[in-house]
Amino acid sequence: MKQKQQNQQKNKKAIGLSKNPVVSAFQQAWIWFKETAWIQVILVVILVFGIVLSIPFIVRAATAESDDSTKNIKYLENRRVDYDQLADRIQDTSHKYTVVFFYSPSDDNCSTLGGYLRDYILNSDYFDMTEFRDSLVTFDITRTDEADDSDYDITENQVEELANIYKSFYDSTVWCYGSESAPTYSYGGNSRLPLYNTSYDQGWDSIGNTDGILSIPAGTWVIYENGTDSELSSARPVWIALGWNELSSGLQSFLHEFEASMNYATDPDLLNLISTTGE
Repeated sequence: MKQKQQNQQKNKKAIGLSKNPVVSAFQQAWIWFKETAWIQVILVVILVFGIVLSIPFIVRAATAESDDSTKNIKYLENRRVDYDQLADRIQDTSHKYTVVFFYSPSDDNCSTLGGYLRDYILNSDYFDMTEFRDSLVTFDITRTDEADDSDYDITENQVEELANIYKSFYDSTVWCYGSESAPTYSYGGNSRLPLYNTSYDQGWDSIGNTDGILSIPAGTWVIYENGTDSELSSARPVWIALGWNELSSGLQSFLHEFEASMNYATDPDLLNLISTTGE
C-alpha cells in the first residue's frame, strides 16, 4: 500500500513535465521553488535590502543638480550687499570700479554664473583677476520690501529708480572676430553682427517691465566708476548689460566673452584671461 502511494506521488509530480531534459530541469526547479517556502522569504528579504540600499544613490542622482544650484547661489550670497552698502562702495576710492551682479536665487542662468565665478573666473589658474575680485559684489534683486517688509535689501522704489537709470545704458556691444572655431573677442569698430549686444533683442523696457513697473532683471551686470559725487539713486554707471550669448556654448567661448565684456569700458582692464584649460 505504501509503495503504491509513493508511485502515485511520483506520477503526480511528473504530470506536465516536458520530455526535453533541459526544459524539464527548469520546470522541476520552479516546482521546487514554489514548494520551498523558506527560499521565497530569503529572496524577499534580499529584494527589500537591495531597494533600501539603493535609495541613497537614487536620491543623490535626483538631487545632484539641485545641490549644485544651491551651492552656486550660496557662493553668490557670500558677496551680497544691500542698497546702502552698494551706495558706500561706489564712494570708496580704494578701488577704481565696483562690479555689481544682480541675481535671483531661482534663476538658472544666475546659478550657472555662480558656479563659473567660483570655479573659473575667480580662479588664478584661469584669470589674472585681482582687480575684478576686489571690485565684485552681488545683489539679490528678489530681497525687496514688497517680498518681505521686515527683511529686505532694497525697496521697490529704489529698484525702479535704478532701472530708469540703467535703461539708457542698455546698449553694450562686444564684437567677435575670426572663425567660430577660434573666435577672438574684442569691442568696437567691426561691422559684423555683434556677439554680445543687449539691445539687439527686445530692449530693456520689454525685458525689465513687470506689471507696468520698470525693474532690474535677474542677470544684470553693472559697472560703476567709484568716487563719483552722486548718490546711488542718481549715479550713472560706465557699463551695463544683461545676458550672455556664449553661456551655454562652452567654457572657452564664455570665458573669452566674459573677459571682453568686463573690460569693455574700464581702464585698466578688470581681468585678463590666462588659460581656458586651467593648465
